[in-house]
Amino acid sequence: MEESQTIRMTLSRFDPERDAARRMETHLVPYTQGMTILDAIFYVYENIDRSLAFSYGCRYGRCGLCAVNVNGRPTLICQTPALQEMVVEPLANYPVVRDLVIERGGFGERTRPYQPFLEREARFLGKVPGGMQPEILKPKEFEIFKTATRCVDCYSCNSICPIVSEEKSTDRGPNLMMQMAPYLFDPRDRLDRTGFMQELAALCLLCGTCAENCPKDLSIDEIMAEARAKVVEKRGLPFTKRFALNALLWSRGLLSFLLKGSSLVRGLLFKRVPGESGLHLRFPLGKIDSRRVLPELAEEFFLDQSPHEVIAVKESDRVAFFVGCSMNYLFPQLGQSTLRVLNRFGVSVISPEGQKCCGLPAYGSGDLALARKLALANIEAFEKVHSGKIVVACGSCGAHLKKHYPKLFQNETAALRERVERFSESIIDLTVYLAGRISEAAPSTWMKEKLPGRRVTYHDSCHSKRKLQIQEEPRALLRTAGVELVEMAAPDQCCGLGGSFGLENYELSAKILDHKMEDVEKTGAEIVATGCMGCLIQLQQGIYNRAQKIKAKHIVEVLDEMSA
Repeated sequence: MEESQTIRMTLSRFDPERDAARRMETHLVPYTQGMTILDAIFYVYENIDRSLAFSYGCRYGRCGLCAVNVNGRPTLICQTPALQEMVVEPLANYPVVRDLVIERGGFGERTRPYQPFLEREARFLGKVPGGMQPEILKPKEFEIFKTATRCVDCYSCNSICPIVSEEKSTDRGPNLMMQMAPYLFDPRDRLDRTGFMQELAALCLLCGTCAENCPKDLSIDEIMAEARAKVVEKRGLPFTKRFALNALLWSRGLLSFLLKGSSLVRGLLFKRVPGESGLHLRFPLGKIDSRRVLPELAEEFFLDQSPHEVIAVKESDRVAFFVGCSMNYLFPQLGQSTLRVLNRFGVSVISPEGQKCCGLPAYGSGDLALARKLALANIEAFEKVHSGKIVVACGSCGAHLKKHYPKLFQNETAALRERVERFSESIIDLTVYLAGRISEAAPSTWMKEKLPGRRVTYHDSCHSKRKLQIQEEPRALLRTAGVELVEMAAPDQCCGLGGSFGLENYELSAKILDHKMEDVEKTGAEIVATGCMGCLIQLQQGIYNRAQKIKAKHIVEVLDEMSA
């Protein structure tokens, strides 16, 4: 920004003594080199309107008081450079005291019952005969503690969290987790905090919205996952979840047997949804709400029906294919679409027999031992048959394979870490891989003529967008395939599934989903496409809930339909 330029800043104004609702005021501010957003606000205060209310403290991004929404995103304005166009508003989800100032009082009182202080053993405090005893501290045990203590308590995470937004309460949420995390992960602390932390961590989608918008770039969702693992380490998993994860995710043969032999059980527990593809629970099953619509199990699973090697007619590349549980058991037709689309690009595909669940359900539940076991099994399966790129058609699976696998083995031997990193570096999302080959393949070899009336909107899954930074690639594919692409107002807004969260917290999940479906509806699209299997299931639920005529499809299905 040049020194002679002018900043156009729109400020939210609200005085409870005079205003019934907030109003927006726009001011022109002369730009000076190095100006921050706080400097621009100060200019308005000192030169235009002395009644403007805002908060700040240290001006070094350490206190969190100056956090506000700038162009829709939580920002510490004391350290953020001024933009030429800015809309500045108070943080969402908090009562507004005046203008940009939110109500921050009372949080300390709310945390008091959870004992937000370090509780030491008596022998380390000199309260036993013989005086204070020496204590051995290992730096590695403080890694998460050190990360958590970087939180400046700015409330940005709570202002953007889908759960907090729906519950209309800031008493919980990621901010409270970050305030209590240093005590949970401090090896010196002797209090049992697992009960409270388990309750807090359970109300999290692990969508990563908080981390994406954290002004201090803290991986809040990863700390939340670590908290779940800490709880499991101390308390273990409930029997039903432990059985489901260990017996079913690990043994594909056992899972196939149980699923294929469960037609009678399915008839008792589920009923078909009239006119829809899916099954409805007849009555609540454990924590699963009876209103939840679940996809019907396939008659034949993908890995059982498909050849393990499919050669393209004019081979120009060869990849391995990580299938994933949803595609294997629920949507095998999408696996076939993936093979066809890749083949039309001249790509031969290998689907290793020994592959298992990616392990994300185990990781998200805090069972890191099983997550590592599944990871090693998958790495070994792919090492046996392929050494190149591994294509994944699900954003959640891909993010876990690429981002979480190395973290699961970061404390192992150098040789094992190298194997894991080599595997994770080979992972590539299907849309990214195909987008990279658009220029190499003539459109006539894989695409039909443009078909009128195919109006498509695209939903960015949380894992694809926030973990893998995938955004433009699927849109480029859709545009090249000839559809009319229309964008939602918030295409990356969480759909509300969050794995088992959406099964166990139906009401809350449905409220979050309803906002997504309203956004979809406004586009006028006939198809909402996505690149994540979990999102696909949730979008189908939303269509059923609202009786919409729109269809939810995986992007590879759209590409397959538009392909020659």
